[in-house]
Amino acid sequence: MSIKAVFQWIYCMDFHDVLILLAIFTVLFCIAQVKFRKHRFWKPILFVVLISWASIVIGQTIIGRTLETTLEPVWQPFQSYIDALKDGGQKELLRSNFMNVVLFYPAGLLLASLLPERWCSWQKLLVVLMLFTGFSFAIEFSQYHYNLGLAQTDDVIHNVLGALVGAAVIFIIPAVSKKRWCKNPQR
Repeated sequence: MSIKAVFQWIYCMDFHDVLILLAIFTVLFCIAQVKFRKHRFWKPILFVVLISWASIVIGQTIIGRTLETTLEPVWQPFQSYIDALKDGGQKELLRSNFMNVVLFYPAGLLLASLLPERWCSWQKLLVVLMLFTGFSFAIEFSQYHYNLGLAQTDDVIHNVLGALVGAAVIFIIPAVSKKRWCKNPQR
């Protein structure tokens, strides 16, 4: 099974199935994070996984697309919700928004795990926010500039939200494993 087929299979999953898959992924990641974060191999593995994730996302959202000259960009924030509520509601638009959140969830989880443990949660969230806002914006701009899909402000908002939620999970792990939320060596 190709990466594209797996990506499409996940993207077409039912809302509840995606939540179950995310919960399983999160629990397994949290267990691995607690067990292996002190080992030398853990961060390089996370880095490789993060780069692999970025490569897959770029491949699916830019490289794997064909020229579409009929699509006009949607720059108005939350326009997808306005469109979803028109004409009795369009569940597919809402599911698409949710899947854009899910798409960046692992990235936030991975990046927050890679950042120095001595950093406070707000520092990690700020880095995640800046990096994935830029990354998502670059994808949408590329789609717009090269006519490779529908460029939307909402996609950037949902992608960043997913990354921030993923990063926030990293702050829950120390609480669950009875560690401090912010290790600050100056205290």
